[in-house]
Amino acid sequence: MNPKEKAEQLVMSFGHIDKDDCKHSALICVDEIIQAEINLTSELLDGYKDETSLSYWKEVKSEIEKL
Repeated sequence: MNPKEKAEQLVMSFGHIDKDDCKHSALICVDEIIQAEINLTSELLDGYKDETSLSYWKEVKSEIEKL
């Protein structure tokens, strides 16, 4: 799934509330994923960051902000 599709899926998963609230909730989720990625790679891999995964989630965040 590309970042745009993932962004739309995440926002739609909160579809029972106002669209702006859906976007806000999806952004909170993505921010938590990004922070978890950073923390996990720092703790387990001695600071090595998987830029592919981190980049993907940053793109998802950018796509959510565009919706």
